Amino acid sequence: SRPSSERHRVRAMGRVFGPGCRKLFCCEMNTIDVPAVCDFINCTAGRLTRLIMPPEINRWSQTSLQVTAADLVSLCRCAPQLEAILAPEVNIDEPKAVAISSMCPGLKEVELGVPSPYGFSETFAHLFTNLVTLNLEEKNVNFIPGPLYLANVSRTLRACQKVKKIDLYFGHLSADMAELIVGAPSAGRLEEIMFGDVDEPTTIIKCIRGLPRLKCVSLTPERSMGPSFYRSLVAAAPATLTQISFENEQIDDESVVAVCALNLTHLRLSGSNRSVIQGIISSPTSSSLRDLLISNCPSFDSGDVLRLVRHCPLLTRLWWFSDPYGEDPPIKNLDPRNAGDLTHLLQSRGARLKEFPRGDGSVNDSGYIYMSRSDDDAELSS
Repeated sequence: SRPSSERHRVRAMGRVFGPGCRKLFCCEMNTIDVPAVCDFINCTAGRLTRLIMPPEINRWSQTSLQVTAADLVSLCRCAPQLEAILAPEVNIDEPKAVAISSMCPGLKEVELGVPSPYGFSETFAHLFTNLVTLNLEEKNVNFIPGPLYLANVSRTLRACQKVKKIDLYFGHLSADMAELIVGAPSAGRLEEIMFGDVDEPTTIIKCIRGLPRLKCVSLTPERSMGPSFYRSLVAAAPATLTQISFENEQIDDESVVAVCALNLTHLRLSGSNRSVIQGIISSPTSSSLRDLLISNCPSFDSGDVLRLVRHCPLLTRLWWFSDPYGEDPPIKNLDPRNAGDLTHLLQSRGARLKEFPRGDGSVNDSGYIYMSRSDDDAELSS
């Protein structure tokens, strides 16, 4: 538990910072701290919009001191304008979910724990009708979706008609699930979908074909689906689809090039070989690409990346890492002259280098991050 002086400090911080606070991140909090945090939130005069309680929040607390669903209700009561509450380790029941949904009717993003084989989206999400994101992940790797699961998903999709993003990264896309998604009231406004495990690759194609405003697709296939699949994807894609993310290394270079037949503005590469560069340069994507993430592509050197950027004149945002998490050693084969030319080229387009290279030509952490000025503005406003 926290000493009383610590709780007094939280209240004092609320008086100073509360009036301007819109996003509150609660870490290492327990049930004894809740009254002080409520006082902090009250200092926002009801204007708090995001409440974040990370998965670690209850991990090191004694069972008797962990943040409970009742505590969460108390916090929400102080923040009627909440648009997001992310507390995946706090388990709630239906009465608490009903209470939170009525106290904070404008909630657009909700992550809460559920003591059930199903996740939040299949149990209580239908109570939050303004949700824009649904996470349909399966809590247990051995879980097999059955009729009751699909019925629950259907109920949620009917109730939450403002959904713009569906996350199936850790879920399963069956033909029945695809039919529910395409037939949902929100299908006409859905902008982003993340695919994970799938029965048949053609199910993804059918799903994409039925979502007329889709902008972003993330693919995490456990097996290579081949260039013909990606050519079919291009043929099925609506004109709005401009963002593709390959989340693992099962995508061969020919498949990446096939997808670049779209006028992509955002592209994420993972595990690609340098042979993909010429394919991108020669594709329609080269004239539209604005945002590129490169991770775990060890065959790429600084000359390759410089060449790619030169042939993508609209590119102002580049993320280049040895691995997706910045944990691997620095990028190899980094020529200081190429790195300097890359920096100068992107800066001439209004971007800035966010992680500066050291004097020996290596880079901080494991990569370069370039961001456009508009990204800076977004960071300041978030």
